[in-house]
Amino acid sequence: PDWVAYLIIDEIVDGFVRQCALLESEVDAIEDLANALGRFDQMDLLRRIYQAHRRVTLLGRLIQPKLEVIRSLAKHSTPVLSP
Repeated sequence: PDWVAYLIIDEIVDGFVRQCALLESEVDAIEDLANALGRFDQMDLLRRIYQAHRRVTLLGRLIQPKLEVIRSLAKHSTPVLSP
């Protein structure tokens, strides 16, 4: 049962690592844009901030049910005895 729990958790984590890396890159790009921003580029910056916010919100919604699975697995798993 422990290896099944490990595989489930590993699959969940692997699925979100790429999305987190993409969001990190987008935040860096937004910061760079904000630092070099001209007056006419404000709309582009606001659009990108809005899109990044939507992706973060979606990611949070996708992660929430998986957190419940992990919590359930943690409750029902047998503790590993240390030597």
